[in-house]
Amino acid sequence: MQTWLKFILWIVKLATWKELVFWVLRRAPPQETNELNQLAGSQPVRERELEVKAAAMDDLCSTSKSPNAHEIELEAVLSAISTEKRLRFNISASSFKLSTMNSNDEYTQIFEKNASFNQDEYMQIIRAIASSTTMMDIRLHFNLGKESCIEMLEQFHEAIRSNQRIESVQVVEHDVSIDWLVATFCDLLESDKLHQLLCGGCGPRLSLSTVEKLATGIRRTQTLTNLVFYTTDPLGWIDTSGLKLFLDPFMDGEGSNRSVIGFGINKAGIDNDGAKIVASMLCHNTTLLHLSVLGSKIGPEGAIYIAEALRTNTKLYQFFIHDNPIGAEGLRALVGSLTQSSSDGNLKPNTTLRVLHVGDNIGNFKEGIELLETLVQENDSLSALHLQNSSLLEDADSVIRLLEALKKNQCLKLVDLEGCSGVMGRKVLGTILDLLQVNHHLKEIRLSDTPLEADGGAELVLAQLEKKEKDRIWEVLQGMATVRPNYAKVFLCGYPFAGKTTLRQSIMKTLKCESKPQSWKNSLKYRSVLSRLRTNKANEVSNESTKRTRGIEVHTMSFDNVLVTMWDMAGHDDYHSFHDLVIPNLTGDGGSACTFLLVCNLFQTGNIYQDKLKTLQDITDEFIYWLQFIASNSRISMSYKPQVTIVLTNVDRLSTSSTILPRVLDKVDSLRIQFEDILEIHKDVFALNALSLESIRPLYLSMKCHLKKLLDKLPPVFEACSKMQVILAKWNQEHSTQPLLRWDAFASLCDEVEELKTQPGTQSEIVKRKKEVLAMSLHDGGQVMYNEDFNFVVVNPHWFCHDIIGHVLKSKELDAFDGITNGSITKVDFKHVVLASFQGNLQGFNFDDLLQMMIKLELCYEQDNDEILIPSLLQDDDDQSIFGKRCLRWPSQEKRSTWQYIGCRMVCNDDSRTVLTLGFFPRLQVAFQKLFGKHKGENSYKLAKNLLSFNSNGMEVIVEYSGQIGFDIDIMMRSASASKDFMLEFLHEDIMKPIYSLCAHPVLGCQGVKLEEGILRPACVEGLVPRRFRKEQVVLVEKLKRIILASNNYSYVHNWEEEGSLERGYDDAQTLLGKKAWEDILNRHIKDLRKLQESVHCESKFQECIIDEPLWLHMGDDEFNDDVRLADVYKLVHKIGKDLHKRTKESEASIMKKLDDMEGRITRKLEKIQSLQEHLLPNICGKIDELMTFSVDLQQAQVPKLVYFTASHKNSLRSIVTRMVPGLTNLHLHLMCEHHGGFHIVTNQKGCDVSFGTDSTKVFQTILIWGLKIFTILVKIGAHVGAGMGSMVPNLAKDFMLVLDSPSLLDAWELPISDQQYWRKQPITETDRRVAEQWLIEFLKGKNLRELFSLQKVKYSGSGGGQGSIAWLCNDHLKEGLANSTLILLPY
Repeated sequence: MQTWLKFILWIVKLATWKELVFWVLRRAPPQETNELNQLAGSQPVRERELEVKAAAMDDLCSTSKSPNAHEIELEAVLSAISTEKRLRFNISASSFKLSTMNSNDEYTQIFEKNASFNQDEYMQIIRAIASSTTMMDIRLHFNLGKESCIEMLEQFHEAIRSNQRIESVQVVEHDVSIDWLVATFCDLLESDKLHQLLCGGCGPRLSLSTVEKLATGIRRTQTLTNLVFYTTDPLGWIDTSGLKLFLDPFMDGEGSNRSVIGFGINKAGIDNDGAKIVASMLCHNTTLLHLSVLGSKIGPEGAIYIAEALRTNTKLYQFFIHDNPIGAEGLRALVGSLTQSSSDGNLKPNTTLRVLHVGDNIGNFKEGIELLETLVQENDSLSALHLQNSSLLEDADSVIRLLEALKKNQCLKLVDLEGCSGVMGRKVLGTILDLLQVNHHLKEIRLSDTPLEADGGAELVLAQLEKKEKDRIWEVLQGMATVRPNYAKVFLCGYPFAGKTTLRQSIMKTLKCESKPQSWKNSLKYRSVLSRLRTNKANEVSNESTKRTRGIEVHTMSFDNVLVTMWDMAGHDDYHSFHDLVIPNLTGDGGSACTFLLVCNLFQTGNIYQDKLKTLQDITDEFIYWLQFIASNSRISMSYKPQVTIVLTNVDRLSTSSTILPRVLDKVDSLRIQFEDILEIHKDVFALNALSLESIRPLYLSMKCHLKKLLDKLPPVFEACSKMQVILAKWNQEHSTQPLLRWDAFASLCDEVEELKTQPGTQSEIVKRKKEVLAMSLHDGGQVMYNEDFNFVVVNPHWFCHDIIGHVLKSKELDAFDGITNGSITKVDFKHVVLASFQGNLQGFNFDDLLQMMIKLELCYEQDNDEILIPSLLQDDDDQSIFGKRCLRWPSQEKRSTWQYIGCRMVCNDDSRTVLTLGFFPRLQVAFQKLFGKHKGENSYKLAKNLLSFNSNGMEVIVEYSGQIGFDIDIMMRSASASKDFMLEFLHEDIMKPIYSLCAHPVLGCQGVKLEEGILRPACVEGLVPRRFRKEQVVLVEKLKRIILASNNYSYVHNWEEEGSLERGYDDAQTLLGKKAWEDILNRHIKDLRKLQESVHCESKFQECIIDEPLWLHMGDDEFNDDVRLADVYKLVHKIGKDLHKRTKESEASIMKKLDDMEGRITRKLEKIQSLQEHLLPNICGKIDELMTFSVDLQQAQVPKLVYFTASHKNSLRSIVTRMVPGLTNLHLHLMCEHHGGFHIVTNQKGCDVSFGTDSTKVFQTILIWGLKIFTILVKIGAHVGAGMGSMVPNLAKDFMLVLDSPSLLDAWELPISDQQYWRKQPITETDRRVAEQWLIEFLKGKNLRELFSLQKVKYSGSGGGQGSIAWLCNDHLKEGLANSTLILLPY
């Protein structure tokens, strides 16, 4: 009896537990939902619900020890089937994953089981699918093996067929033939419920009976809109006769299909004959909107057929033809069908196609870039051009040509350059940013998986695109008249007491003299003498501290109808946090030109220095600091480089014997070269006396001339902006006590411009928007200060920059204002400053608005104690941070043995010319306060000068700015609970990503800086080693990746050098990089191997190894419009190296799930790399002539061709020569065995001594390069150890690192030549090759090659790819070949 009672109680408990579980799944507790909403911010409600559900499922799965856990897992899956509309099932023999999808085909995994369900449980799942009343889209991805999968697919098929709600079906199983899948699932077409069908499987091709069945279903269906098939078989899934039958229902004849609008014939194996059939279908079809023929075998002839069909087709909206070898003729035909000037005769071009994909593997030919130029310049209908992985864009020059052509395009809104290796370098980045200033139609440029993304440049492009999308200045003001810009700025910068204010006053006096009638009192000489007298008198009653400029003084002047504002920037570093904010976008929509006057006093200032002359090093450091400051704060540009004029003051005080001036001029010449592609440093250095108007006149005239030329060069601006500049100048003169206007008053002022008045029939909202956009344009130009969040406009920037900021951001030591204490000022004191600047008259102005404006500019933030913290005023009493000696402490002082440590350094990509300025980090402190100021109700956020720290999710974080000893940022983290991979995820997404975004911000960031990530030595983080002693304890992430790729060593260990108290040490590279970066390395290696495969035309067996996941069309409402950001009309399920993660916060369980998935992908990719390498080795060794482009003589093996050089060292060991070394002229020439199974170094080969003089350097260089290319290929395919290179190239990674990154090793090779300190390009011409080859032939002629090199000439006689080819083999391979009768020995 007791046993039965226990059993009944257990049943009751089970039922209660199950009810509780489903209550959790269906309804998140209000407290959790509210907290999640706060964390997610703007994250869609649907995504947040899925995260809660996923977390709940994870909790359930973790209770596997419970007797009912297995049932709970099944119930969770059944619940999802009964409630979700779109589900994806990933089923393998060892796992079960369930994901839900949004409308953009982005997946959110909600369930994972590391074991499969049993047959009965699967039957319950299948029955649930059959009875579901909510499911509309089902995607089945199987990996079960052929027999098991077919049985289960049949059951799923019956369930789908019986369900009347399912409209979209996708079935993928690479072990099941495409013929079986299509034959099984095409009967769903007859149900008149299916909208989308995708099938992906393996070979063989569709049988004619299957095609007939499919064609019948297509004719009958009235609901199908999207049909896509693909196969992993490189032969494709349909032959020509089957294709004709398959396309017949789309020919618009009797009984044709009228419902299908999206059609994907992917990887179908279509050849030129098949392309002719596709073209015929395009000529007759009038309903198809989306067509894809990617990944087939369409050549030039087939592309011509399709191009002709496009001329007559008026319905097709989107066309995919990439990954087809269409070549130059094919691309020319396509371009001709889409452009007017290229059309033949009376044939008109296609004007209805909007989206064209013509990227991967179409071929590489010289005229390709010219054809792309023609397409973007002359086509006026395409909205999106996808060129991802284009072989035509493998070098920067080709990319720049395309970008220059895009400046003339008026229709494209999206250009996709994903994976294009030529998208790299400062020139490309500058050209893109220039493009965005002149092309106002372009809304999106995709740069993922490009070198520009890797080096941080893509962040700058994204920031500009986001600003354009937000402002939409040209869209709102479109149609209004444009004029030449007529506004300019002059920035005076330099250290304190350089003479900037004196120079500015003298320039304005000179202009005043010019504008007045000539008389002796207005002469420059008289004014100059009078100015000196007044200045000397003022000096008698003043001291150095009272003359110091506060903030920025802004003064206006005009000449020749050009309005000029002079921005006199205070030199003290207290103000640098604000200086960054006013350096303009040189081509902003405000249309302002600008120039910089870098003013340097040759003498030390202050009573303690008397008249002491500065050293040359002091002057040089001053120049470099300000040149870096200007370069870092100016947008990268190739067309509008900032002009800098260097001005030396107090030259009249130099003694006649002083030699400092010519030495300074020489230094400026070297700096001009150093900064030549970033800044335009004036050819003249103006050495003058700032008090003398005569002395400054040449500078004044030069400045005027430059500004006029720059205004002529800049793009036109709206005439309304130009008129408002004049109106505002007049207003400020007449209303000097009203520096700020409420929005209504400013809008009334805008009514003085005719184009901004509310006209009859014009909507007031449109006029208001035009005025708002005009204010933003004037803000970009620097005439006003405005933000849409505030209801006022600062019409006098001088008031805000000087009276407000100049008073608040003043030095504690120089200005005794007791309201400011170590960066903090109370609201009461701050209001006192504002009232004083207004002279008590607020003019209806709300004080809180000004405070919010400063907060918006990241200058300060409010604290709980009713104080305002201004980070730029934080003090470092002992100056330890300045010298990098500060002792750091973790936020908590707990001691645990389980702490894990990681750290990174964010450095400038071009650290010799750009820096993270002194003003950047205080703004970062404010930005991080918004992100981490309060975590779970606790305020752990702490600040000090150049330092911040906080706790988050069980992790302690310290961020330190190195200041002038490095201008970089170190981030150090530790956690006792989180894994290193989780910490890295948090580091990259929650800490580094905001830093990248802030740096790229057009207003708050350093527009000229590209940030790069480095890894800090973990021992430095653990011991919190002071910055000064961890200076060199960092390795750049990109450099580490290149080392691993160069050495093909996935067990690489990074060595740390000794520094200070730190001893030498080492860390595993994979642990340092983390899983995400490690996966990127594998992706890049796979990409390299695929390029090698293409270059030697490997056969079909290899192709099967590289298919990852299917490609399919994403159909929907993809019409482009101005109100919606450009939708991605084509989605890749396989997104290598691309993060689509849009969350603001994620649970640890969710991140760990992603990391586990990544671990599995890494393992599979390592296996794939090994498989690719094994298959590539014989293919490459058998087709080396295709890679090396040898002459006929070498191809016929007149002499051996695999040459390399060695040099002897003091220890008599020989190593392979990998670079040209000055003085190294006597070398040993060696030859490799050319065995088709794998090249290798011949052991104990004697070789020949060879000498090169200066007249034969090019010959040596050419032969050296082709030998290194062979070695590089062997490294890529993992055959270098077997080839005997391990001991002969001890520093393999370092020596071959540049080799792997070179897109064309024989066309653009980098070698250190002579006494040069850097790598430089030495192009190898066709003539150079011929000369080098002839030298080799002559050198080896008459020599006993068998004795010197242990090689003999043979011919391959057996079956296989190498049959009939000639090679030089070593004795071992010769014996083996003769023994199995695959070789014939030849005389030589």
